[in-house]
Amino acid sequence: MPISGPNSYPSTMNHVIQHWTDLNRVLGTPLVLANTRNVALWTTWLAQVQGKLSETTAAVIAAANRKGELDVLKEDVISWSVIFNATMRSDHSELSYVRNLVPAPQVSAGGGSSWSRWCRRCRSGRM
Repeated sequence: MPISGPNSYPSTMNHVIQHWTDLNRVLGTPLVLANTRNVALWTTWLAQVQGKLSETTAAVIAAANRKGELDVLKEDVISWSVIFNATMRSDHSELSYVRNLVPAPQVSAGGGSSWSRWCRRCRSGRM
């Protein structure tokens, strides 16, 4: 069975282990390669690969969940900034500060330059 991607390793390794076990039964003695490679070692490797695949899958799912949470937080910040900007413009239009208000970026702006510039300006007080 060929290796076609990370998730194909366990099934391929299972086939190797099964073949090796069958071969040991036919030989009547355990086959050991290079003085250390045996079916027990392959079984240990299989468990490690499966563990790593599970960890990776869990990390990918967690990252997707964090992305969703981040999008909700971005929407909250955008809503707040739109209200803040509108309030400042209507109630304090005479202040020079109002001319420098920065419109909030779109949620779809991602973590890229638009959000980064906006956040830097917020932290520096140059909104």
